[in-house]
Amino acid sequence: MKKIIRFSRFFIPAAVISIILVAFGIFGYIYNNGFALGVDFQAGYILEVEINPPISNNTAVNISGVRTAMAGFGRGGVSIQNLGSAFDRRFMIRVENRDEANVEANSPLVQADIIQTLEKTFGSGSITTLRSDFVGSRFSKDLTDQAGILIFLTLLLVLIYSTIRFKLQYAVGAVIAIMYDVLIIVAFMVWTRMEFTTLSIAAILTILGYSTNNTIIFFDRVRENLRIYSDHTFIDILNISLTGILGRTIITTATTMLAVMALFIFTTGSMKDFALALLVGMTSGVFTTLFIVSGFVNFWQNQKLKREKKKLALK
Repeated sequence: MKKIIRFSRFFIPAAVISIILVAFGIFGYIYNNGFALGVDFQAGYILEVEINPPISNNTAVNISGVRTAMAGFGRGGVSIQNLGSAFDRRFMIRVENRDEANVEANSPLVQADIIQTLEKTFGSGSITTLRSDFVGSRFSKDLTDQAGILIFLTLLLVLIYSTIRFKLQYAVGAVIAIMYDVLIIVAFMVWTRMEFTTLSIAAILTILGYSTNNTIIFFDRVRENLRIYSDHTFIDILNISLTGILGRTIITTATTMLAVMALFIFTTGSMKDFALALLVGMTSGVFTTLFIVSGFVNFWQNQKLKREKKKLALK
């Protein structure tokens, strides 16, 4: 048998780190007033533009210059994002909607005002529209509700599946792992002010599936090793199982990350944020499987043994 890594030594430190990270994320959510919602999740307008001022115009084309140009825009709160590198001339401008009843009707007027405002600074004809969009408040609320329902159903299905296939303690551990991964991604998004869009929901659901797969493989290995090493303690079984899946976990995660890294490097805008969220979630998923799930299952088993010893002592 190859050398067994004593992962159990890190269960308590990992639990402390996890609690700190989750608390930090909750604080960040409150401190930053929630997510930096994209146009998908709040009523408003979005315009992606490319700015190419004439040679005679010496105004710097960067995000600071665009923010300065839009400072006097009077149609609502404005959010600006660079779609590429710091030297790219493509920008996404989002304007919140204050006239709930006329979102679609006002869309051309708002877009025209944005272009006119930018041209005052960068020159006439310097603005090229790449994409324009709008969304009403009812749609944004429905989308938010659907996102919450999707995550809740994922948790419920994992709980039911893991309970049927394994035991309740494994099912609860799997749900805790999923919730932890979601909270880590949320913490990352609120502190980096990453725009929360439909792609963010896709990233979260992708990570949930990835993390669940790792957790189920770990549970399968534990169940197998309980039969093979029936004379070992439960904590030893966990260490043997974690050591057994470590190589597979590293190889699978690393190869997947290579593909995601390519997305992060060679794409821009929302797709770049999607790739970054996946990278964070994958890292969290490995940590969760190795320390959080296994630590919780061990804690449950210890409590179960204590209750059994207590019952025997009372007899």
